[in-house]
Amino acid sequence: MEDFLLHPAARRALAKLVDGDPISGLASLSPSDVGALQLALSEMVAGRISPPALLRRDMADPFAQPAGVDALALRRMEADLLSLAQGMGFEPLQLSPVSPLGACSAVATVHQNKVLSAVRGLEVTADPTNALALHYCARVKEGTLGGSAPVHMCATHRVVRGQRFHGPGLVQHFTLFAAISGGYDSGSYAFEKEALAAHGALYQSIFSTLFGKEMRVVLRKMPGYTDAEGLIERLLGHLRQTIPKSTVERHAEDGDGGYYQGMQFSILLEKEGQIIPNGDGGFVDWPQTLLANRKQRMLISAIGLDRMLSI
Repeated sequence: MEDFLLHPAARRALAKLVDGDPISGLASLSPSDVGALQLALSEMVAGRISPPALLRRDMADPFAQPAGVDALALRRMEADLLSLAQGMGFEPLQLSPVSPLGACSAVATVHQNKVLSAVRGLEVTADPTNALALHYCARVKEGTLGGSAPVHMCATHRVVRGQRFHGPGLVQHFTLFAAISGGYDSGSYAFEKEALAAHGALYQSIFSTLFGKEMRVVLRKMPGYTDAEGLIERLLGHLRQTIPKSTVERHAEDGDGGYYQGMQFSILLEKEGQIIPNGDGGFVDWPQTLLANRKQRMLISAIGLDRMLSI
């Protein structure tokens, strides 16, 4: 380390470490101290990478490979989706490429190893629904959102996932269209019915208008609500009335919970006699924990766009 001028912030962070388990010691540091060490380490490692080694890494690393999709077709699809969603009451947002560290693991059952963690207390955005949920909760906390009507937001985003995907042309990044609806519990599952109807109508319009396809929606009962059976039955009836051009079914088996609360739905498409899953959603308790308000409710959903180019 003699040939490297360590930043004073990194030196102060190192001085706080004591003998023992180095990982536990690092984890006990403040986020700013950890960030200082990460920046120093990244600078040291990057300074020792030769151009030929850089090229070899670029050619071999699945995180760095371009996707095998038609870039122009994907951009046109994103613009069409956002325009259609805006016309149906969903506010389009341009999300940041990064999110706060723990954006997925702190509120959901997603392991941090499935996310590409970065420096400065950030992570590469792995799920736009989490980023949208954080933005919604920030607005609520700031007082810029009011009223009893649900708030609808959406985004398209190129996400990066840490788990390896195996198969021809598969890389660690892909584009999602995501939507959220946030609001308050007003009794009789009014929010749940209105939010699910909004998402159902949105996806029915997306698939019929933009892709000329019919969709099938399968609802699965999940734990998390006191009367989960009553919830799922009301949602089934309400959604069938809302999107009569789509098939709405109930899953034969109930889910075991964890990620979704009360209800989870899957979006299925058909191609040459095969049923292809291409999206899902459900109710989450994220705003309840982020805002410490048990009356908060949220529905999230997302579909994969790369796959739609091949269906």
